Amino acid sequence: MMDVSTEQQNVYAHEGGVTSVAFSPDGSLVATAGYDSMLRIWDAGTWAEVACLAGHRRGHVVFTPDGDYLVSAGLHTDAVVFRTGAWEAVARIPGT
Repeated sequence: MMDVSTEQQNVYAHEGGVTSVAFSPDGSLVATAGYDSMLRIWDAGTWAEVACLAGHRRGHVVFTPDGDYLVSAGLHTDAVVFRTGAWEAVARIPGT
C-alpha cells in the first residue's frame, strides 16, 4: 500500500464530488462513492480504476470485515450489496 505521507495522488472520478471513501480490510482497494450515483473501485497501490458500479444512492460505502462484500447506502434509500471481485449487485436492503 502507498505511503500517504510521502506520496500524494489526485484522482478525478466523480462529477459533483465524493460522498464517501472506504479501504478494503486488506488495504489493497479503495472504494469511492459520489454525487454522480456511481461507485468506483481503485487499486490502492497504483490508483488504477478496477471497477465502476452503478446503483449508488449518494450516501456511504463500506466493505464488510471479511472484504467479500461492499455495501452502498444513502439516506432514505435502499442499500445495495455488491460481491467484491465480480463486482455484481447481489442484494438490495429496503430503506426506511
